[in-house]
Amino acid sequence: MTKVVNIIGGGPAGFAAARALVSEPYDFRINIFERRKHPGGVWEYTGEGPMYERLDTNIYKELMEYKQTPFPSHLPRFLDRFDVLKYVENYSHLVADHDAITVFWDTEVTSLTKVKGQWAFTFDRDDIEPSASDFVIIATGHYETPFYPNVPGLSELRKSSPELVTHSKFYISPQPYKNKKILVIGNGSSGVDISIQLLSVTEQLYISRRHEAAADQIFDENVDVVWKPEAIKVDEHGNVTFEDQSVERFEVILCSTGYLYKLPFIERNESSKLAVALIDPSGARIRNLYKYIFFIDDPALAFVGLNKQVVPMPLSESQGAVIARIFSGRLQLPSAAEMREDEKRTVERKGSGSKYFNLGYPADVEYMHMLNDWADRSGQGGFFAERWAEDKSQMRKEIGEVKLREYARKKKEAVAERTLQSKPGKS
Repeated sequence: MTKVVNIIGGGPAGFAAARALVSEPYDFRINIFERRKHPGGVWEYTGEGPMYERLDTNIYKELMEYKQTPFPSHLPRFLDRFDVLKYVENYSHLVADHDAITVFWDTEVTSLTKVKGQWAFTFDRDDIEPSASDFVIIATGHYETPFYPNVPGLSELRKSSPELVTHSKFYISPQPYKNKKILVIGNGSSGVDISIQLLSVTEQLYISRRHEAAADQIFDENVDVVWKPEAIKVDEHGNVTFEDQSVERFEVILCSTGYLYKLPFIERNESSKLAVALIDPSGARIRNLYKYIFFIDDPALAFVGLNKQVVPMPLSESQGAVIARIFSGRLQLPSAAEMREDEKRTVERKGSGSKYFNLGYPADVEYMHMLNDWADRSGQGGFFAERWAEDKSQMRKEIGEVKLREYARKKKEAVAERTLQSKPGKS
């Protein structure tokens, strides 16, 4: 009997899951719904997402590859966003070229509900009829809804003077910030990368941080950067009070503080059982999931690509391989009680806040190995994600040091660019 799987999200994770499904010895019919007009997902630069003009990867290209789908050999080890986008586009077209897959581009899912044992969908297009499926995979990522810190006065300033407060999601290039006094809130990966770029147009930058991070060392304190503790108050003029009671006035406050987990096609009916069960009111996580994937209340709903601090493409294939086998019945899940206990242990270990989906090394490699071992238990047949050999695991281990070297190189280039622009006759 044919079973229908609807995948919400036609980005890198959605097509990785589709690849596993069409490889499964089972009769699946797969529909992929993507609100963008083209493949690429988060890697498609639109000026309205987390990609920005001068974004380069700081992970070896060998780690980013899908199984048996290498990047062209002539490309450098550290890729720019154009190279990654082209790669994801090619992979997406390759997977989509299968009789069992139909892709609906420029199609946004507006609602998802469970009706009489089937998942019911509606869309933002009149030319597509409401759809139903046996299974659902949500692969919409976690870079859509920016999180702004809960600093008293910041929300009010955003409303009254939106030009003063922005988020890294809306950052495109450093040029609009030339010679401005800027506060960057957050010293995570995007905060550091954007701060480095801003040093090409401003001599001194202020960065507010809760905790020190390894990448902080690349900045010259009180030369490139003035470190500030957590902001505790913002007034209507852009004056920011910090925990040490110091006060500074800024022309721009750029929040590099991450994103919320949102499912608008479910949250529109916020009182539904599905919304109540899945959506944490804080937006910090999706809850009631087993192994970050399966909805415990109804495992016919699965997620791909929720984790952070991972190498997403190979991980999505590992998750997809397990999902395909669960949906086909070649693997079985534990009881609901066992799955709830597993999630409870994860919450006790990691907390229920914004760090819940963070893995990092070595947890991400261990998680992929666990998923691959799980898929192996089904026996022969189906898609098997790449099992990293020691060389790739070692590369993953080195990423922290690699990033620091790349940050240092980029910072040197940014300062040199600023110095060149400041010479007479330059503008």
